[in-house]
Amino acid sequence: MKSQAYFEKIHKEIENRLLGSKSSIRIAVAWFTDPKLFSIICEKAKSGLEVEIMLANHEINFDSSINYRDLTDNGGKLHWIGYDYAYAPLMHNKFCIIDNEILIFGSYNWTKKAKSNHESITIIDEDEGLILDFNQEFDKLINKYLNKNEIKTDWSKLTIRLDTLGNAIKLKDYDDIKYQIAKTKGLLPKNTDEINLKNVENALKYCLEKKFSEYTI
Repeated sequence: MKSQAYFEKIHKEIENRLLGSKSSIRIAVAWFTDPKLFSIICEKAKSGLEVEIMLANHEINFDSSINYRDLTDNGGKLHWIGYDYAYAPLMHNKFCIIDNEILIFGSYNWTKKAKSNHESITIIDEDEGLILDFNQEFDKLINKYLNKNEIKTDWSKLTIRLDTLGNAIKLKDYDDIKYQIAKTKGLLPKNTDEINLKNVENALKYCLEKKFSEYTI
């Protein structure tokens, strides 16, 4: 894992990372009014990458000169998050996941004005567990605001989470064990008859009871 904080030339760092993307881009930002970054993302979607953006359902975006439909026209996905009424909770995240290997997050909104602000970002490479956390939060917001109540089982994410839980058990890190149990539960559908998922539920139950010798999937 490698991490680096940036306080200057933030726009260029984000631009370079987006240009270097090879398979997927996931972005969750409150406001996105930067035309150059949006153009890069549309080109990436057009070239066949999986591109998905989550934006706040907010007037700052609606007043932008960007035609957000360009993204969907090029094969990307765009999600408007939140409710358009006074005092509604604001989706105020600012993170980007590239190729499921690179995580960008910080105070920087992807707006034209942000380039002249005092902002910061951190870029982390190849931290599988942290990237999984941010992916899971992305999915959680989609499910909450877009009425996708049925959580589909993503076995790749579930396997990573279970492996991480197993490592926490080996280290007897009880705080991490509780954290991984909660995160794993978030990946499971509420009702299922699938035997493999039932086994996962049982394993988590044993972990909560600290019967770690029973932890088998």
